[in-house]
Amino acid sequence: MRVDEKRVANDHQIKLYFTYYDRFWRLHKLLTLRETLRNRDQLQTAFREFYGDGYFDFETLAYLNVTNGLLADAVSEAVMYCEDYLSLLKFVREKLYFVKNTVSYQAGIVTNIASRLRTVSREQAERLFFLPPLEMVQVCFARANAGTAYSSVQGFTEGVNRLIDLHQATVRFYEQHRDAHTQYKHGLKLCLAGLGGKPGDDELQRRRREFSGSVFMLQNKLAKEAAKRGGIIIPDISCDPIRKNVETLFNERNLLHLEAVYAVDIDGLIEMAKGVSHLMNALIRNRIAMIDNQHLHKMEVNLPSANNERMTTMQYVF
Repeated sequence: MRVDEKRVANDHQIKLYFTYYDRFWRLHKLLTLRETLRNRDQLQTAFREFYGDGYFDFETLAYLNVTNGLLADAVSEAVMYCEDYLSLLKFVREKLYFVKNTVSYQAGIVTNIASRLRTVSREQAERLFFLPPLEMVQVCFARANAGTAYSSVQGFTEGVNRLIDLHQATVRFYEQHRDAHTQYKHGLKLCLAGLGGKPGDDELQRRRREFSGSVFMLQNKLAKEAAKRGGIIIPDISCDPIRKNVETLFNERNLLHLEAVYAVDIDGLIEMAKGVSHLMNALIRNRIAMIDNQHLHKMEVNLPSANNERMTTMQYVF
């Protein structure tokens, strides 16, 4: 197969892939989780019908275990959204092997991308998101009157800066929370009963009003690893052999302790995911536009707008 044929086939499959792929799915999922949290009273009825009376304390089940599980799911979903974005950031520019690299890749690649791109310059953002250099933008808008040219260049520059801010916030979130996603996949590490027992009245009332809480994971890290992470709670050392041999049990990875992600808020996760959606939107639309316009001697790019309430974009054609 000739290289030029591979390139045409690759471009065709990139466009085909993005007709199938739903880049908003994880944001949809987070919104669905929030609606589930809003309807926990109805969930109690569904649980009672399924399990039968007396099987659980259904109020505790809905507002403790299920709430904690939904919040853990939301954190994991948000981390996976970051992974999706970072993976596409690498593979969407592939000229010959997009399908090969996108559909099957090693997870460690994403970690490397995050560490290399914690911060990006304007020039890097231009390359990453298929944007024209600022100098070219200035030349293109210079044909307009001075006021229009200035505002157009200013709007473009602000859009690029929003992309940079969103990217860096996404990487920070990913690096801070990726371990929580790993624990979520390992279901035996989920501590959905909290610290044990029924929530107190104040906490129960708070959970009725709010969609937030702390997510706890069961851990068996080495003492040094646990100290680095912070948020570590040793649940119970009242047993005399445990108290006498804490260091040995730590070193054998045989001491049960908890690791917490504090103050997980579903609305905060949704807001973060909106930022990832903006990044994905710009990345995908700009890549497809580059394919569509390659023989038309024009460049079409999309940037996130300043409207934080909606998923709106700014479009430029050069």
